[in-house]
Amino acid sequence: MTQDWFARNPRARRDMLYGAEQRRVIDPDGVPELLASLAACPVHKPTPLPSLPARAAELGIGYVAANELEITGGKLTGRLSGPVIDRAAKADALRRFAADAGVPLSQTVAVGDGANDLDMIAAAGLGIAFNAKPVVRDAADTSLSVPYLDAILYLLGISSDDVADAGGL
Repeated sequence: MTQDWFARNPRARRDMLYGAEQRRVIDPDGVPELLASLAACPVHKPTPLPSLPARAAELGIGYVAANELEITGGKLTGRLSGPVIDRAAKADALRRFAADAGVPLSQTVAVGDGANDLDMIAAAGLGIAFNAKPVVRDAADTSLSVPYLDAILYLLGISSDDVADAGGL
């Protein structure tokens, strides 16, 4: 199966999970640090992140656009609990979140790794490819290929001293 097949078939990808057991979602390394640091600094976080809507408050996320997998009896059903958040929906969400927060689109940041993130990355003021496929790295303004998502703080010009001074991690 190719990358294009996955980009064109979000429902088929979801259906591949049918019957899988529910497990706790593990955030990529650096997500809690990134969010805590951004919360401590004078910035908004209206960017779709790879987190489940049910965990948004726990992670301090005010805006969420994510596919919610339906779970019954501790197993994935292969269905979604809401609308499909595909490539176009991610870009639309970024625009909507920025407008709701009163942030110019030119001041937004989008982080993605696959073809379904390309429109969002193109719409953002700063598009970051994170551990991404080559097509995404080529389309993004910059890229990171490191294991920790909080490395994005460096790209935003936020130093560890800035975070410490603001009361973050």
